[in-house]
Amino acid sequence: MNNEQILVKFLNCGFLDLKVLEDTKFDVMEIISEIERPTLNDIICAIFQKGIDLLLNALMEKQRDFDCPDEIKYLSGEDIDFDINFVASRIYFLNNSDIWNKFFRAEIEDAEEKMGFCFG
Repeated sequence: MNNEQILVKFLNCGFLDLKVLEDTKFDVMEIISEIERPTLNDIICAIFQKGIDLLLNALMEKQRDFDCPDEIKYLSGEDIDFDINFVASRIYFLNNSDIWNKFFRAEIEDAEEKMGFCFG
């Protein structure tokens, strides 16, 4: 049994599913240590949550500004959703994607790079 087979068994996933972890910039070992019995889907969920947290921190900074555009005032984490299904996992804007992209394009690209997933 090789390391990849052990990892597949440990994370309860398939060989191709492991590819989703290749592009993340987040510390996967840290994520695994925070989850009692991690599966690959648990890890993907944590990666998505870290990406969402990056965007929400940027949002809170802009919302504190007195010159904050009205469009930004009503954005929230409820605008972002994700589906987790191994390789077919995705993160996306449920609402207000045009506003998020208009005012947070750089932050979205940063989150995408760190997660290894693109908003779609």
